[in-house]
Amino acid sequence: VKAFAVALVKHKRWIPMRSHLSAINGRQFETESALGLFFKPSVLPDIYGVGEPNFVDAYFSNVTTRKKRDVEGSFSMLRGCTNTLIEGLYQIIFVMLKHGGEVREGVLAWFDAALRVNAGRGKMRIDLRTLASHGGAHNMSAVALRLALPFLDPSGGKYDKISPAYVRSRACKLNLVDETRLAMTTDEVSAAKLPAAEDKEDWGFICECFYITGRALHLGYVKCIMELTQLSRDLQEQQRRVRDLEAMR
Repeated sequence: VKAFAVALVKHKRWIPMRSHLSAINGRQFETESALGLFFKPSVLPDIYGVGEPNFVDAYFSNVTTRKKRDVEGSFSMLRGCTNTLIEGLYQIIFVMLKHGGEVREGVLAWFDAALRVNAGRGKMRIDLRTLASHGGAHNMSAVALRLALPFLDPSGGKYDKISPAYVRSRACKLNLVDETRLAMTTDEVSAAKLPAAEDKEDWGFICECFYITGRALHLGYVKCIMELTQLSRDLQEQQRRVRDLEAMR
């Protein structure tokens, strides 16, 4: 199994365009990387449709006339399918991480690449033609959070291995150059890098996983919630306009 894992992380499709990552966008990474299509299945809407079979027609046809219990049953079934998918993805990633060495580094590199090419998901307005689908980004953030759960308890001993200095390290895998800053210029950020005497190449899996998880949640789960909130507001506004037009008849 380890030999297969080693061969997988070395394959050219593990991270497409690895040496020229800027030449590929998030949507291409999702469809062309070795793990991308495994993370993509989801019940969340996408600009290219909901896939086959159409779960909207299958589970929510005539939703306004159905009993509330039946609709809630459909929601529960879809949640169960999503949880099963996420658990399966987690097991794949977890087993690969257990091999350590170049396999573990390869897995972290895959997450790093996925987050870099999808940095645009952190913007207020996003172009889903060039970014990973909501489902893919949500699943990635859910798997990352599952990986981080064992050391997120502040009272646990592993929590101490998470260093705030990591983001100032030259070994930091996160690309935070374009992130909004409250009181620092780009030059000040560069000047704030750790001195060579304090910096190190290996910050440990726990520290790296913690920051990768935070970034994945920002681009995945949090962004999905923001999009849902905005969609709800837009729907309410359209409904208000319809009511206003009907009142003018």
